[in-house]
Amino acid sequence: MLDPSDILLSHLETAVLAPWLVHGLDARYGGFMTQLNRHWIPYGEAKFLTTQTHLVASFAMAHRAGLGGGCYLDAAQQGAAFLLEHFHDGVHGGWYWAATRDGAPLQRQKRLRGHLSAITALVALYRANGDASLLRAAVETYDLLEDRAYDAGHGGYHEFFTPEWTLCKRDKTLGAHLVALEAVSALAEATDESRYQARAGELVALLTGPMLDLESGHILEHFTADWLPVDYTVHYGHQLDAAWHLAWAADALADPTHRHSALARLDCCIDAAWDDEHGGFAYRGDIYLGAGDVRKAAWVQASGLAALARVSGFAPYYEALFRRQADWCLTRQYDPEAGGWFSACEADGAPHDDDKGIIWHTAYEITQALLAASEDLQVGERA
Repeated sequence: MLDPSDILLSHLETAVLAPWLVHGLDARYGGFMTQLNRHWIPYGEAKFLTTQTHLVASFAMAHRAGLGGGCYLDAAQQGAAFLLEHFHDGVHGGWYWAATRDGAPLQRQKRLRGHLSAITALVALYRANGDASLLRAAVETYDLLEDRAYDAGHGGYHEFFTPEWTLCKRDKTLGAHLVALEAVSALAEATDESRYQARAGELVALLTGPMLDLESGHILEHFTADWLPVDYTVHYGHQLDAAWHLAWAADALADPTHRHSALARLDCCIDAAWDDEHGGFAYRGDIYLGAGDVRKAAWVQASGLAALARVSGFAPYYEALFRRQADWCLTRQYDPEAGGWFSACEADGAPHDDDKGIIWHTAYEITQALLAASEDLQVGERA
């Protein structure tokens, strides 16, 4: 009988990555086709920096976990080759936001999230194949962001720029800074350099400081440059991601207080967004009005799975919720007819958005969550 860790890995290979490997690779031009309907037929040809980098990272991480027998590494490497050839801006530095299917620049503006996703993907592939040029490209991207996007006065990063790196919007968001924490954490683990750990510590301090609404216990979403809240919207997937990252920080930054913060954020999210009737987490809400959008987005469910797996050994309560969340993901979010996960379901599991690839999301959050959950379960079994 397969243990839970093996079940998650088997699902990742057969139900998630297998259809992406068949339908997502662009055999004609390179890179990936990422706007795909329920039956994996492309409905758009533009290629976006986030989704291209997400699939490079997905296949690289799966290969490093011992999956795929080499085919995942091949997929990641061809995707990175397309990125380096067509998305990199050789004049102004950084990465274009979007390209045509054959690689011509389509949207030249610079966005923080795309650059951070490029760092994470390049580091993931470097750790999978040992190509030091990939790590150099990731470090160069990080250094560029430190020069162009880092806000030395208030902390954190600005997010939107013209192609020439003129700042065009000063607002800051939780989502982008979680991606920043992910990128600098990847660099810290790959290089063991203290500057990345220091920046990770600063980003964690933002999550537990000015971004946190003390009254509700939620981390808010939108801020001015000096961290005043713009509204009181809550994206529950980001709350779950924050809980996972804070649990990581407790170990990586040797600060056990972050574990308490992680559990507090997770408990707050469970209270506000957990669907005790059907399982799964609601999509979005307000700190005063509660969960207003109760759809079940794939990336949110993946984030919930990873966060609950990380803390499942702390108490039977979390373990029981993890098992229910795993059941939701593997039986309701999953599409047994065509493979892959529905982008979004209704609260009861009926498909709401049955596309498999959209502009922001592909297989990345799912792959990351299944790998992280499997590893955490294995660690728990050895403990």
